[in-house]
Amino acid sequence: MLFLDGDADACLSLVVSGGSVRIPAHFSGCYALKPSAGRVTNWGIHQCNPGFEAIKAAVGPMGRSVADLEMMTRVLLDGTPELALTQTNLLPVPYRDVKLPTDRPLRFGYFLNDGFCAASPACERAVMETVEALRKAGHEVIEFEPTPGKLASRSESQAGTPC
Repeated sequence: MLFLDGDADACLSLVVSGGSVRIPAHFSGCYALKPSAGRVTNWGIHQCNPGFEAIKAAVGPMGRSVADLEMMTRVLLDGTPELALTQTNLLPVPYRDVKLPTDRPLRFGYFLNDGFCAASPACERAVMETVEALRKAGHEVIEFEPTPGKLASRSESQAGTPC
């Protein structure tokens, strides 16, 4: 739950596993960010059973605005280089400001079917509304076919071997 104490900067970091931060944010009208596993410390947080590494849990912030997410992510990531000295599986990369080009449009890619599962009608509509909004803003939006999971998981040494 987000703190609703009137403080505009209040955020709370929650455990994510397969969308458990993004889905509540979607249904409650707040914002959430799911960083890659290993970006934010999970020290003191109950994880999956030992040895179950198929789905790595990640920790990410929820907030009332994108500014809340940026502030919380900056705080969380700026401590990771020091924490990575004592914690395994933590990437020692601090928050980095990204300067987007202002002299040219941005390029975005999207897909509606990953070759395994097609987007639901509601998700497809949301993606297509976003595509149209980005195009209206002057950006380039390209539909692509993602690499099938079976091919993407092969090592380079197996690249010439059929699946």
